[in-house]
Amino acid sequence: MLKAMSKASNYRAALRDGDTDVFRAWRTRHGLSLTAAAEALSLSRRMVAYYCSGDKPVPRNILLACKGWEVTHGARDQASGRANAPRMRHGPDSHDVAEQSKLLAHRYYAQRIREAPSLLAKARDDIKEAVQSGDATIGQGLWNQVLSLELEAVLGIMLEESERGRLMRSSSPFSRIIGVHDPKARSELWQQAKRELSARRTSNAASLP
Repeated sequence: MLKAMSKASNYRAALRDGDTDVFRAWRTRHGLSLTAAAEALSLSRRMVAYYCSGDKPVPRNILLACKGWEVTHGARDQASGRANAPRMRHGPDSHDVAEQSKLLAHRYYAQRIREAPSLLAKARDDIKEAVQSGDATIGQGLWNQVLSLELEAVLGIMLEESERGRLMRSSSPFSRIIGVHDPKARSELWQQAKRELSARRTSNAASLP
């Protein structure tokens, strides 16, 4: 009886992991930001992040909605003669720029941490306090796991261009411990993020057949 229950549990977990991979692949295939995916499926941006990270199982009706969107989107692209045409006409949205700004800020934090590794201890104390309070976010939970690793491993993970990396940067202890507080520096960071995203979009558009 216990073995059967264990097998059933493992089977459900495998299905959930498989559905998460399908959902991630759909987003990656169409180059959809969290915001764009949320709008396409009439979901909240946070829920899309949960589905991509695997923190919540992807319901079957959502996977069917992805397939339906893909069919409709493909037909529209063929009619216009250009793949991804609707997205390419617009610049990066504010959410994408905010995410890129956080990534740029954390590249700066990584330099500071290499110069002063003791900053990791301060981050551990911050995250430990959040976890013990019972109010830790998903990102802080990830930090709690990652901060036990070696320095370079921590830095590598926090700079990942992945759902895990984005969740962690949204709840980063280093934003308080180090931070980019000068208004001029923050503005420059935002503008640099916009330039990098615009250049990436231009490059992607130029590579289309």
